[in-house]
Amino acid sequence: MIDKQILNYIITNQIGKGGMATVYKAVHKKFKNRKVAIKVLNPMLAADENIRQRFENEATIMAGLEHQNITQVIDLYDETNNLAIVMELLEGQSLSEHIHSKGVLTKDETNTFFNQMLDAFAFAHQNGIAHRDVKPSNIFIEKNGNVKILDFGIAKILGGDINLSTVVGAQMGTLMYMSPEQIRDSKDIDIRSDIYSLGVVLFYMINGKPPYDPTTTDNLEIRIKIAKEPLPELTNYPEFNKIIKNATAKNRDERYQTCEEFMYELQNIEHEDDVKSKKEIVKSKVKEEEKRKQEEEQRAKEIAELERRQEEEIKKQQTKKKQNQENKFTDSRDGKIYKTVKIGNQVWFAENLAYKASSGCWAYDDDQSNVNKYGYLYDWKTAKKVCPTGWHLPTNEEWATLTSYLGGEEDAGEKLKS
Repeated sequence: MIDKQILNYIITNQIGKGGMATVYKAVHKKFKNRKVAIKVLNPMLAADENIRQRFENEATIMAGLEHQNITQVIDLYDETNNLAIVMELLEGQSLSEHIHSKGVLTKDETNTFFNQMLDAFAFAHQNGIAHRDVKPSNIFIEKNGNVKILDFGIAKILGGDINLSTVVGAQMGTLMYMSPEQIRDSKDIDIRSDIYSLGVVLFYMINGKPPYDPTTTDNLEIRIKIAKEPLPELTNYPEFNKIIKNATAKNRDERYQTCEEFMYELQNIEHEDDVKSKKEIVKSKVKEEEKRKQEEEQRAKEIAELERRQEEEIKKQQTKKKQNQENKFTDSRDGKIYKTVKIGNQVWFAENLAYKASSGCWAYDDDQSNVNKYGYLYDWKTAKKVCPTGWHLPTNEEWATLTSYLGGEEDAGEKLKS
C-alpha cells in the first residue's frame, strides 16, 4: 500500500495494524502540509456486501460526529474489495502507551482525561452510536493533552444483527474490557455496555494495570470473573471504588444509564474532595487559632507574672525606701541626715549629732576628724539647747529608768551601742 493513492492522498507509511484494519499515514498529493490517517478495512471483510453497506453507513454517521474528543472522519473510499476511511492524523500516544511510558496517572490527570472521554461518549450515544470496543488502546492522548476516541463504527458493525462469528479476525470487543452481556454474546447490546467498559478503563487509569492479569489468568477464568465477580477494590484513590462499582454492575439496569450520570458522580467526588479539603483548611485554621489563643494566654500569663513581680519589687523598694526614710532623720538646721534606730516603740539616734554649737561642744579627743565619725560631744546644758525640734532629751530619771531596764549602767552602754 505504500505510495498507493487513495482519493487525493498518497500513502507514505504504515502506523498501525489490527485484525480488521490497517492504518496508514498519507499526505495530500497537492497540499503537502495536509496529512491524514487512512484506515483500510481487511479485504476479507470488505468482500462481504453486508459489511460493506454497514461500513459505509457507519462512516457516514461518524462523519457527522463533530466533537473535539472524537476523531474526525474526512472521507470514505469505496471500490471493489477496498474500503477505507480517511481521518484526521493525530500526534501523541494511546492511553495504554501513555500509562506504560509514564506510569499511573495522578488524580488530576485521571479526572482531566476521563471527563473528556465521557463527554465524547455522551455525544456519540446521543447520536445513536455505541462504540462496543472501549479500551485504552482506542483512547488517544494528543501532545496537548486533548483526548480523542478512536475506532467508532467498526465495532458497531460487528455488533449488529449480522452474524460475523465465522469471519476471520472479527472480535466483539476486547475481552479484558468487555461487559457481561458481551461475554454472553448478547445480541441486545446498548450504550450501557460502553459504560461498563469505561468503568474498567477508569480502574486501569487509576491502578496502572487492568483488573485481571492475562499472564496468570486464562480467558475462560477472565470471562467467569467478568460475568460473576465485581472488580477488585482500589487501594490508590479508594474514593473511586463506589463510582467504578456502579459503572461495572453485572446487571446493566443497576449501572449508570448514561455518561452524564457517570460524569455527575465524578463531579460529586471532586466536590466532596473540595469540601474535605475546605474542612481540612478550616480544621487547620481552627487549630492555628487555638494555638494562637493558647500562645496569647501564655503571653498574658507571663506578662501578668512579670507585672506581679515588678509590682512586688516596687512594693519592696517602696517598703525599703519607707523603712529607710523611717530610719533616717534630716536636721533642718544644717541639712544633715542622721541614721536612727528604734528601741521598743521609741526612735533613737543611731549616730551622734554633729550640729556645732557656739560653745559647750567639742570633738572627741579634740580631733575634728572624729566629728564625721562620732559627732560632737556636748555638755548637758548645751545638749539641751542643740537637741533638734521634735526630739526629746531624756531626763535624769528617764536615763536611770532606761539604764536600769538595760541591766545597769555598765551593761546599758554596751547594749545601746549594739
